[in-house]
Amino acid sequence: MHIEEAIWINTVIKKRSYQINKLLNIGSSTLEFRTVLQPHIDKYIFKFLKNNGAEAFHLDLKKDSGVDIQCDILDEDQVSNISKDNYDSLICSNLLEHVDDIPKTCNNLTNFIGKKGLIILTVPYVYPKHNDPIDNLLRPTPKELSNFFPNCKIIEEKILDIKPIFFTNSFFKLMKSFIRLFLPFFRLKGYETNFWSIVWLFKKRKVTCLLLEKN
Repeated sequence: MHIEEAIWINTVIKKRSYQINKLLNIGSSTLEFRTVLQPHIDKYIFKFLKNNGAEAFHLDLKKDSGVDIQCDILDEDQVSNISKDNYDSLICSNLLEHVDDIPKTCNNLTNFIGKKGLIILTVPYVYPKHNDPIDNLLRPTPKELSNFFPNCKIIEEKILDIKPIFFTNSFFKLMKSFIRLFLPFFRLKGYETNFWSIVWLFKKRKVTCLLLEKN
């Protein structure tokens, strides 16, 4: 998650804090990821929720530190079981471009929450290919993204500008990327992601942001 996304999500949850008491963070990754590798996630989102008395639960495919719920979001039985916990909101950031079945994933996301529940989404719009472990190249406008959620209405939408990679990565990481160009047969998917990050080094990226409410 980019810092621009975290700040946008912060503005959304501030406006809708009266609706958010029990939030599910889909594709959360680890506690270290949220607090050390990308500390803006914790700073702008989860610290704010905690200070406002809201509970946040972190869901991911892998079991790890800081993951409260281990779940495959394409497994309807697992989703059905978790939906019984009455979440009133969820965040799904930078996940939908990495799933094998986008419509099924979106349908299962809506099943996590009840009527009037909030869905906060961010996905790439103008963005390089990045495998994690795949990139299905979903790059929708807000309206196109909302079409995957027919039983929800749009509350807020935005396309964010994200700084080019050159201005967001450390000098060490940039040098590592250039060196990686000379190792094309080592972890091919990683090489492809690295290649496109070099191509996009000075290009401005964009991210689609969407707030939905379940009908």
